[in-house]
Amino acid sequence: MFSMNNIYAQKDYKMIEGFYDLSSFEMASGIYLLEEETFFYYASFGNIDLKVFGAYQMNNDGLLTFTPDQKLTNEFDIYGTKNELQKDSITLFYNRPYERIAEKIVLNMGQGEVSFPEFTKEKNTVSISVKRSKSDVLIIGYDTSIPSQKENYISIQLPDDINELKIFHNYYADMVRKFVRSSFQIRDSALIDNNNSQKRSPKKEISDEIITQVKEFIADRKEDKPLEIEGKIYQKLNPVN
Repeated sequence: MFSMNNIYAQKDYKMIEGFYDLSSFEMASGIYLLEEETFFYYASFGNIDLKVFGAYQMNNDGLLTFTPDQKLTNEFDIYGTKNELQKDSITLFYNRPYERIAEKIVLNMGQGEVSFPEFTKEKNTVSISVKRSKSDVLIIGYDTSIPSQKENYISIQLPDDINELKIFHNYYADMVRKFVRSSFQIRDSALIDNNNSQKRSPKKEISDEIITQVKEFIADRKEDKPLEIEGKIYQKLNPVN
């Protein structure tokens, strides 16, 4: 019985593999569903260019559940390098975020929260230097004056040879989380948008070439590529669980 159910499940994923056009007025949008339970969703409107990828599952009623790649939901992206002039301290730089609510952040290295300086009209990057702790665990989050964002923080294990960090707010993190909460359902070879008056998007077949391109795009986005800033190479630092 288990084997038969597994076979049918595999057939279902093969049958729904394709592209579903979700575009609407003033927004280009669509989603690719691949047989191996991988998805790629995009939406472009105004100055927004959202791209989400990860894994998906389908229940017996055709309801889809999306699990985006973890990096897409990280509130901050952190890159680090070694500054030969520093010994027992670390310096962190924070670029002005697009959203004003994300301007007030704090760091904690086991010695209590330390607030970053405020941005000014003339200052689009703020910095702070703190003494390095023995644990080397660094937490970056929002100021307590923003209770609605208290759960959105990032924690990293600082490598021994890293003492200069660049912090960037992930402008798309909240949009990715909202997409995950969306409700879509497969019915009669079409994707039904339960959030948009049951809008129906028929499946469009995709070639092996398109499937390969989607997979290559996802693989490329998953790579932790270094950044070169003012002649220095900064490595991507991933959060600890």
